[in-house]
Amino acid sequence: MLRWVGFALNPLQPYAPDLSVGETSGQNVLDPVLVEQLEALPEVKHAFGRMFCPLPAEYQGKQGSIDLISYDTIQFGWAKKDLIGGTLPQEPKDGTYPVLTVFDKSNSLTVGDTIQLEDAKLTVVGVLDDSPFSSTDSPIVICTEETFHQLTGQNRYAVIDIQLKDTTADAAIAQIHTLLRDTLNKRVIFSNRIEGNRMIQSTYWAFHLVVYAFLIVIAGITILNIINSISMSVSARMKQYGILRAIGMDDAQLKRMISAEAGTYAVSGLVVGIALGLVLNRMLYTRLITHYFGAAWQVPWGCLAVIVVVVLAAVVLAVYNPVRRILMQPITATISEL
Repeated sequence: MLRWVGFALNPLQPYAPDLSVGETSGQNVLDPVLVEQLEALPEVKHAFGRMFCPLPAEYQGKQGSIDLISYDTIQFGWAKKDLIGGTLPQEPKDGTYPVLTVFDKSNSLTVGDTIQLEDAKLTVVGVLDDSPFSSTDSPIVICTEETFHQLTGQNRYAVIDIQLKDTTADAAIAQIHTLLRDTLNKRVIFSNRIEGNRMIQSTYWAFHLVVYAFLIVIAGITILNIINSISMSVSARMKQYGILRAIGMDDAQLKRMISAEAGTYAVSGLVVGIALGLVLNRMLYTRLITHYFGAAWQVPWGCLAVIVVVVLAAVVLAVYNPVRRILMQPITATISEL
């Protein structure tokens, strides 16, 4: 559930901007010098721009169009973490331009596919599971800024995103707003996403807390059940343990016998629980995440390790009290009860 929410909410992604600026017509008219000026401001953590251009194209034997978008170095660094197949684009090779695409149910492009433009050929070298862009009827194709310039002849941005070091610095935000407005002669759409991002992040962490609180309750019930089961089993056979001690069973043998019983419960429970849990986990992951975002299911080794540790710790706790209770009881007291 947390993985799905992380995919679904863009404000949780590392590329989420605090401020965005775009020209009113949506064209590539923003000067790249603006990014350098913004990066030079002490309040700005990152500033990065993107170019955009829809292009007619032929791919997979059909005519259509693509949405060509440029990334700079920092954005490709973030994109590397979202790769679900292939690699990041390198330099053009054999007359073709390497590009990325973004997974979508309506996007059938995969690694190795080619896209034929009017006078250029693109090769899909990687697929991303997520991007900052809304889905459209046309596949999203991401390339380097140099490739975008060579394909379209354009080198200005359609949008510039800004990340701040301190999102509570209202004076700095006002200064950036004024700088952009004055520089672009008030022909821009300026978006302040700080409050919206903060609300979504707060909601996510509240959801995070609820989910983990629920898991802690389940883990607590598991531990109590294991302890209770072992305790009841030992109590039900207290007389038998007394007889075994009376005929010569030492303390170490008694401990091993009860530990073996508890270990049998633990191992059998882990085998059945993990087997059924993995099947259910994979089914839900495939339907909720792979189907919509393309990320492939992987065995959750970290979660399995936590489960094993919790169960084994519960077994240790479960064995300690019954063994201690038996060993503290005199053998003569047990024999007299018989």
